[in-house]
Amino acid sequence: MPTLAAMLRPEAVVDLDATHAEDALQALASAALGQVDDGLTLEELLHAIYEREKLHSTAIGEGVAMPHVRLKQVKGFRTVLGRTQNGIEFASPDGEAVRLFLLIVGPDSQADQYRKLMTRAARFLRSESGALLASDDFASAAQAALEDY
Repeated sequence: MPTLAAMLRPEAVVDLDATHAEDALQALASAALGQVDDGLTLEELLHAIYEREKLHSTAIGEGVAMPHVRLKQVKGFRTVLGRTQNGIEFASPDGEAVRLFLLIVGPDSQADQYRKLMTRAARFLRSESGALLASDDFASAAQAALEDY
């Protein structure tokens, strides 16, 4: 499995101009669509993300959320890292607004690789979220932080 750094390309590190969860998720999903050409539509991806969020919020606390879905029609992994200057209500367990999002979309057929990527991504977010949220140059900070993941 490729490293998180290899999967999270520079064009998939985005500053989000969002004030609501739906806006943030739509921007993340839009950025994820062009990464793999498998015919997945924005509507399909958003529907899957919203259904996953209904089960349990993917906010993990301390201003961070990791929305994630596995889909049958997806052929390759997609990752998008987004940051918003204003926190967004996202049903976080600590009640803190979310400012840093890492979207992971993976193929349903690759459950083991998906779990490994989720573990690596969670470790990355726990270790690097403070620096990423504080950075003036989000894209550069993300690329530098990703080198170890």
